[in-house]
Amino acid sequence: MASRGGPFRALRHVRYLLLFLTSTSYQVSYWVMYTALQLVVAHLTDHDPVALGILQFSLLVAYLLMSIPFGVLADRVDRRRLLRIAQTIGFTAFLSTGLLASTGLLSLWPAVAVGFVTGVTSTLTSAATNSMMPRLVPREDLTSAAPLQTATGNLGRMLGPMLAGPLVWLVGTTGMLWAALAILVASILFATRLPASPPAGTVVRESLRRSMAAGIDHAQHRPPALGLLLAVAVTSGVGGGFQAQQPVVAAHVAPHNADDVFLVMAAVAGAAALLAVALSAVQRRTPSLTGTALLMIGQGVSLVLMGLAPNAWTAIVAVALSQALLIAVMTRAGSALQHIVDDIYRGRVMSLYFMGWGGLLPFGGLGLGLLISRTSVPVALAVFGAVVIVVASLLFINGRRHEA
Repeated sequence: MASRGGPFRALRHVRYLLLFLTSTSYQVSYWVMYTALQLVVAHLTDHDPVALGILQFSLLVAYLLMSIPFGVLADRVDRRRLLRIAQTIGFTAFLSTGLLASTGLLSLWPAVAVGFVTGVTSTLTSAATNSMMPRLVPREDLTSAAPLQTATGNLGRMLGPMLAGPLVWLVGTTGMLWAALAILVASILFATRLPASPPAGTVVRESLRRSMAAGIDHAQHRPPALGLLLAVAVTSGVGGGFQAQQPVVAAHVAPHNADDVFLVMAAVAGAAALLAVALSAVQRRTPSLTGTALLMIGQGVSLVLMGLAPNAWTAIVAVALSQALLIAVMTRAGSALQHIVDDIYRGRVMSLYFMGWGGLLPFGGLGLGLLISRTSVPVALAVFGAVVIVVASLLFINGRRHEA
């Protein structure tokens, strides 16, 4: 049973509150930087879709390539030290970007390089902070701390882009880069108060490959961890593809005012995602695979409805619903994993989570775009939605069998 004190009771513990503020402020700074770099490259290349695709790939590919190695590190060394290394690298990258932009020297390839370094920093930060979390609260408060910690990445993912409009209006694109650095500095200051977080138990000095395999094996023997990881991978890599193609969806339903529809679509989707994070945070029971699978089915259905939308407002509602359900799946699956895995393997298993959470997004958007170019918006979204529904149905059946 859950401890008394409400869904936010973990924040009563000062050490966890500091970790929550560290993670949230870092994620906001990352997504502000992400959005600012997109604007910079768009202006430099006259909105070249290939250049923007390369930038997005550079920003997110580290989640795919480095999540597991960084998870292994998080299980071998002090996690607070890893966090300090990540923040030092991030501060250097953010500062360099601001200086380049202020002097007019920021061009496409430096922006891509900074994007890659920023993605590496974000991946390392995620591995360190998520591995630290269980040490900072009593076990009875994990049902509060786990969804809150998982929500920090999604909060940044929503709040960063939502801050972009006001920041551009107030200080311009270059000012956004400096604002991202200022928010990162706040994260660094919160982190200075965090306690040491050494590895749990005796560290076995095995090869990276064997260590990674041990993390996957641990997930296999902690059902339904593998099912939850698959849910995250499919929801992000397939169900999340629409995020990169929202302008195309807007043009499909409203060819004469696509830009206005896209802006409304993004704002409503952001608000819906924040609501999903809030609802996930107030859960009182440990999330299950069956519950996560049901949310996935809803997300797949919303993709199909998005393609069939007869007008702009229907499409906006479908996009908002799909975004909210996507975030709910991510948050609930991450929270469930935090309860299942042992601390000695936590960094490696959660690194698999972040591979699915961020590393597959560029491939989903690119794949959906290629399918749209060969078929149509309704057909492509129906195919992607059907894949999500089929996988989710299989996970639901597996979850019911496990729970029985």
